[in-house]
Order: sequence, then C-alpha cells, then structure tokens
Amino acid sequence: MKKTILLAGGLLAISAQSALAADWDGLYAGASVANYRYTGSFFDQSYYDNGGTFDEHDIGTAYGLQVGFNKTSDSFLYGAELAYTQYDSELSSFIDSFVLFNHTLDAATSLKLRAGITEGNSLFYVFGGIADMDESHELLEPGDPTGYNTGEFDTERPMTLVGVGVEHMATEALSIRAEITQGSGQETTGNTIQDPEADWEATGDIRQFALGLNFHF
Repeated sequence: MKKTILLAGGLLAISAQSALAADWDGLYAGASVANYRYTGSFFDQSYYDNGGTFDEHDIGTAYGLQVGFNKTSDSFLYGAELAYTQYDSELSSFIDSFVLFNHTLDAATSLKLRAGITEGNSLFYVFGGIADMDESHELLEPGDPTGYNTGEFDTERPMTLVGVGVEHMATEALSIRAEITQGSGQETTGNTIQDPEADWEATGDIRQFALGLNFHF
C-alpha cells in the first residue's frame, strides 16, 4: 500500500512538472545552429552574354541567437521572434572566361511571426517574416590592364522568409526545436562600368535546417 501511494505521488509530481513545462507564455531567448544552402544568381536581362541565369551554390554551417515572445489562447499559440544569424559564404565563378561573378553572405537579422498548435509539451508551428541580409553580389568584366570593370549589386530590400517548425518543452524552462526555413531574396538590377547599357539582375536565396535551444523566462 505504501509503495502504491509513493508511486502515485511520483506520478502526480511528474504530471505537475509536465503541466508546468507546457507553459509557453512569455519571453524566451536562445541559440541555434543551422545547416544551410545558399544560392547566388545573376540573370542576363539584356542578353549581353547570350542570356540565361548563372547560379552558384554553397553549403555551410550558421550560428544564431534569438529572442522572442509567445502568447497562448487554449491550444493556439502566436508570437514574434527577432534573430541574428552569422553565415560565411563566398562564391566565385567565371562564365566563358569572360565574366566573373562574386557572391558573399555574412549575416542576417530577421523578424518572424509564428503561429501554431500546442499538443502536450510540444508545439507545431508555421512562420513568416523578413530578413535584412548582409549580402553582396559583384560582377566583374576584363577591362583595362590595371584591373576589372566592376558592377556591385547591394541588396537593399529584405529577404522574405517562410517555414515550419516543431518545439518541445524538455524541462519547465528549457525547450528544444527544429526548423526548416526557405528564404527568397529580392532582385537587384544593375550594370558594370564598362557596359552601362547591359542590365544584369542579381539575387540570393537560402534554405536551411536549424536546431535550437530556448530558455523561457
């Protein structure tokens, strides 16, 4: 009888801890690590080099920090998150030994809105947002003997983000999560110094899978 009472007490304690762990409301902060695939593209709008789109890809690891706020209503959750992610991508390629393309991605600052459903200690959600990218695209053409004629295409508009995720409250204050993100960059049009009438369009896209830890206050 005494063992039964102790067992019941233990189960009640576990149940109480689980109930507390499922409280998603409030502020949280954490860190994440992601595997990403970055694509830098140039499109020959003026058919200066026989037209076409020239893509380069890079796969790497990114590290980030995030802070956010959740609000629940019954089993529905909505919230917002601000994040900073550090990348390290540099892409270069020659096309027909004539045009050199350079793409770099160093960092992103993102703002995401998310909504989801809680089930027990788990959260299933979707999100959308925008990211200010520390990103540049550069097109170089052979010029005079002193160097290259250069066209720089700095990204001025934010990248759009969409994705899905799942998060599980492992303890009363600590959660682990997994996210898949698709980022679509906005096109930037420009030309080189040597050929101001030859229009090129540059863009960058990203796909990533991230794992993260969040501490809930």
